[in-house]
Amino acid sequence: MPLRLRTMEMLLGLGSNDIRFIGIVGMSGIGKTTLAEVIYAHSFKSLISDLGKRCFLHSRGRSIVSLQQQLLDQLASSKMIDIQILDENHGVRLIKQHLRFLKKVLIVLDGISETSQLEMLAGSPDWFGERSRIIITTTNKDIFRHPNFKDKVQEYNVELLSHEAAFSLFCKLAFGDYPPSEDMKDLCNEIIEKVGRLPLALEKIASSLYGHDMDIWEDTLKNFHKVVYDNIFSDILKSSYEGLEAESQQIFLDLACFLNGEKVDRVIEILQGFGYSSPQTNLQLLVDRCLIDILDGHIQMHILILCMGKEIVRRKLGTRQQTRIWLRDDARRLFHENNELKYICGIVMDLEEEEELVLKAKAFAGMSELKILRINNVQLSEDIEFLSNKLTLLNWPGYPSKYLPSTFQPPSLIELHLPGSNVERLWNGTQKFKNLKEIDASDSKYLVETPNFSEARNLRRLILRNCGRLKEVHSSINSLHRLILFDMEGCVSFKSFSFVITCESLKTLVLSNCGLEFFPEFGFPMGYLTELHIDGTSINELSPSIKNLFGLVLLNLGNCIRLSSLPTEIGSLSSLKTLILNGCKNLHKLPPSLESVKPLEELDIGGTSISTIPLVENLRILNCERLKSIIWHSLASLPTEYFSSLKDLNLSDCNLVDEDIPSDLELFSSLEILDLGSNHFERLSKSIEQLINLKVLYLNDCHKLKQVPKLPQSIRYVGGEKSLSMLTTSQGSPACTMSPSSSNAPLLTNNDNFQNTKEVDIIKDMGKRTDHKLILSHKTSLVGMENQVEKVCNLLDLERSKDTLFVGIFGSSGIGKTTIAEVVYNTIVDQFQSGCFLYLSSKQNSLVPLQHQMLSHLLSKETKIWDEDHGAQLIKHHMSNRKVLIVLDGVDERNQIEKLVGSPNWFAPGSRVIITARNRDVLHQLDYRDQVQEYKVELLSRESAYSLFCKNAFGDGPSDKNDLCSEIVEKVGRLPLALRTIGSYLHNKELEVWIETLKRLDEVEQNFFDTISQRTQKKTTPTLGQI
Repeated sequence: MPLRLRTMEMLLGLGSNDIRFIGIVGMSGIGKTTLAEVIYAHSFKSLISDLGKRCFLHSRGRSIVSLQQQLLDQLASSKMIDIQILDENHGVRLIKQHLRFLKKVLIVLDGISETSQLEMLAGSPDWFGERSRIIITTTNKDIFRHPNFKDKVQEYNVELLSHEAAFSLFCKLAFGDYPPSEDMKDLCNEIIEKVGRLPLALEKIASSLYGHDMDIWEDTLKNFHKVVYDNIFSDILKSSYEGLEAESQQIFLDLACFLNGEKVDRVIEILQGFGYSSPQTNLQLLVDRCLIDILDGHIQMHILILCMGKEIVRRKLGTRQQTRIWLRDDARRLFHENNELKYICGIVMDLEEEEELVLKAKAFAGMSELKILRINNVQLSEDIEFLSNKLTLLNWPGYPSKYLPSTFQPPSLIELHLPGSNVERLWNGTQKFKNLKEIDASDSKYLVETPNFSEARNLRRLILRNCGRLKEVHSSINSLHRLILFDMEGCVSFKSFSFVITCESLKTLVLSNCGLEFFPEFGFPMGYLTELHIDGTSINELSPSIKNLFGLVLLNLGNCIRLSSLPTEIGSLSSLKTLILNGCKNLHKLPPSLESVKPLEELDIGGTSISTIPLVENLRILNCERLKSIIWHSLASLPTEYFSSLKDLNLSDCNLVDEDIPSDLELFSSLEILDLGSNHFERLSKSIEQLINLKVLYLNDCHKLKQVPKLPQSIRYVGGEKSLSMLTTSQGSPACTMSPSSSNAPLLTNNDNFQNTKEVDIIKDMGKRTDHKLILSHKTSLVGMENQVEKVCNLLDLERSKDTLFVGIFGSSGIGKTTIAEVVYNTIVDQFQSGCFLYLSSKQNSLVPLQHQMLSHLLSKETKIWDEDHGAQLIKHHMSNRKVLIVLDGVDERNQIEKLVGSPNWFAPGSRVIITARNRDVLHQLDYRDQVQEYKVELLSRESAYSLFCKNAFGDGPSDKNDLCSEIVEKVGRLPLALRTIGSYLHNKELEVWIETLKRLDEVEQNFFDTISQRTQKKTTPTLGQI
């Protein structure tokens, strides 16, 4: 409450002479009246008394005349008695007359729901004298749009209680002055999350549970929807719902049962399909009445309002007039009884539920009003002969029949999703689907051909992935002038298009890994097509008609093993930025016309037979992996301007020996990343020092490497895979050598020197020789980082309960990102419905296991995921109504974020997502980067570094090696991971070991430990604990 009071004090501005109207806005039960009463009666007594006359009007259930009468009675002086109001207009005149004689008043109008109430009680600021304050509490902010009040009312939107305040309030009312037991605390937290921290609801439920044992509490949780309706709806939320017009009520119920969490634009489209006349206006009305929020372009309902809506619908089940179904038990009952099915307008099941439904196909014949159907795991004894022609959405994974019913021609159908179905053909002949925008029949193993699309002219997305028997695409696809996506990936029986493609709005065409033998013909300039994926097909050439794709940005021809040449016309692709040819092993050369493609930034020719490359001036990324060994000399023969933009060069697995490395590398001085892994040279040329901008050098699996010269000052990482070691010489000495090792020790550095690994075996062995029982807990190892944890908590700002926030923690490896994230997570996770901490590894080829781990942990049940895209859809679906805390630790690719946490609009209000990353660029690549709060982890102070090292080296005991500690801390630097690792290794060691360790570290510069556990974007290096 103090924060609310401070905010209101600021809005009231009681020291100023102006006239102020303050609107306290929020959903029913959120504490508007309580806040107004505290302000009026207690908080600012001296200031209120200075205002002169005051009046508090509770408007609920009262006539305007009675409110006017009370207002006049309380504002009148003692001499003025027996003021009688004849009607509302008479009351307005009397109030205006009387207010003219009062310089300052404080009036609270509580529970105002209609503009007329405000007009008749405080019609305009002109009515009042200077320094007057009028406070209005309402669930309907639309009243402030009246011309008399527009832009004249300062609104204060009351937020939900914090979890701590909600817990305190609930326990006070449920247990009195006695603290709850640990078991009861868990139940309290569950109820608080279900109630959604709404003060009045907390009060009513807590009071009803006072003095009852745990069985009653558990029963309350089990029957929560009923408890909400019985204890809260009638007193708190009923007036908000019942004050709506009939159409607004129906839209509210549709949102609660089917559409919560969906994008606003899609919701409007669906509601229009349902037949509502003005869905956009009604949505704004529901926002104004505080029944829904729109956050990041998505519909969001408070959990209690959601429960209320669903319970209103379920209450009609007993009357056989339930209109909306989302529970399988209700569906089973209604289908079994086969009565009153004509009232059903929507069936939406949780597609993750694996319980099978056995239904009668004939039951659908009675559902003539059905507008939305999302159902799965259905067993039918016969084909479906009828589906409602009022359907707007049909989503039926595993649809069991061979065809859609012949009578099925719904004019309002927007989406047709039948993944994994048994359909052989979507429909026969020409069907009028004038509003259909999306078809997904992926994994329909019996689908052999597409239908005639000529009467589905609004279709925008056509997804037919992995339809193994699909052989023919109907030419009417060219009539789809709004089609932007056509995906046939994995359609192995499809060989070619029998017509020229002329889809004028097509943006993405995906034919990856299908049976395609002939490159499609493109009939006329198609400027909208930006992505063309034909990788993994059997094409042997490209059609000259490719010149018509002048808007193409990405062309993926990877693993087209029969492709032997590229046409000259490829030089006409004036927008091309990325060309992927990886794995086209029979491709021997690139056409000179490629030089004309000025925007080309990324060229992947790995695994081809190409030996020379045309001049491409603006190339930034060049992948030459698995090419012939002459490739580097071939590149070095090109003009200087070729390399001015080149940042990333991959020459791994090219059979390079010492002679294949050019002696002059100055041409490549713009390089920042160079991959020379899996080659056979024994020495790196001294010319490597000419790469003055080089930051990352990969030498993975270079088994014959014996000598490394001085590296550029810019280097930040030198990668290897199988172990950690160091090669360092003293400053200015010649390059040292090492004997070939079976361990294939990688070369890691953050500086320009290396040290002989034989001299530092102690460091290699530190991780595995450390007594892991001595690794301290994160609370202990947080020494010197408490302030940083507090800063991250401030960025998470848990008080902003209506917002979903993403926070990125970045910094070099070992600096403490994970430690901070873990401490923050453990500190605040209790304030969320559930939480999940994911440790990412670049070794993972697929994100499906992480998606499975996340969903299983957050939902407390096993979840089946088919692929990463499916997993992302499931996370988005399930998280839209859950307030969660998620940590992604060790992110190094944008795709990891997109497939695991998507964007803020995936999550319910109040959710928080923490992302730790070495490179902040991965955060900047996000479309919503402006919404991500960033925190850069700082190095420890010298004092904190010393304290942390000693804590790990001596535990709680005294230090008897202060001088040695100071020297080691100075050599190691201030990275927490290095300090903890070396400190733990030296715990209980003899003085000789300390001296030997210091000797081995003597030539190691401070930044070395930045790379000890560094994970790279392409290769994986073990952490200290794995060595």
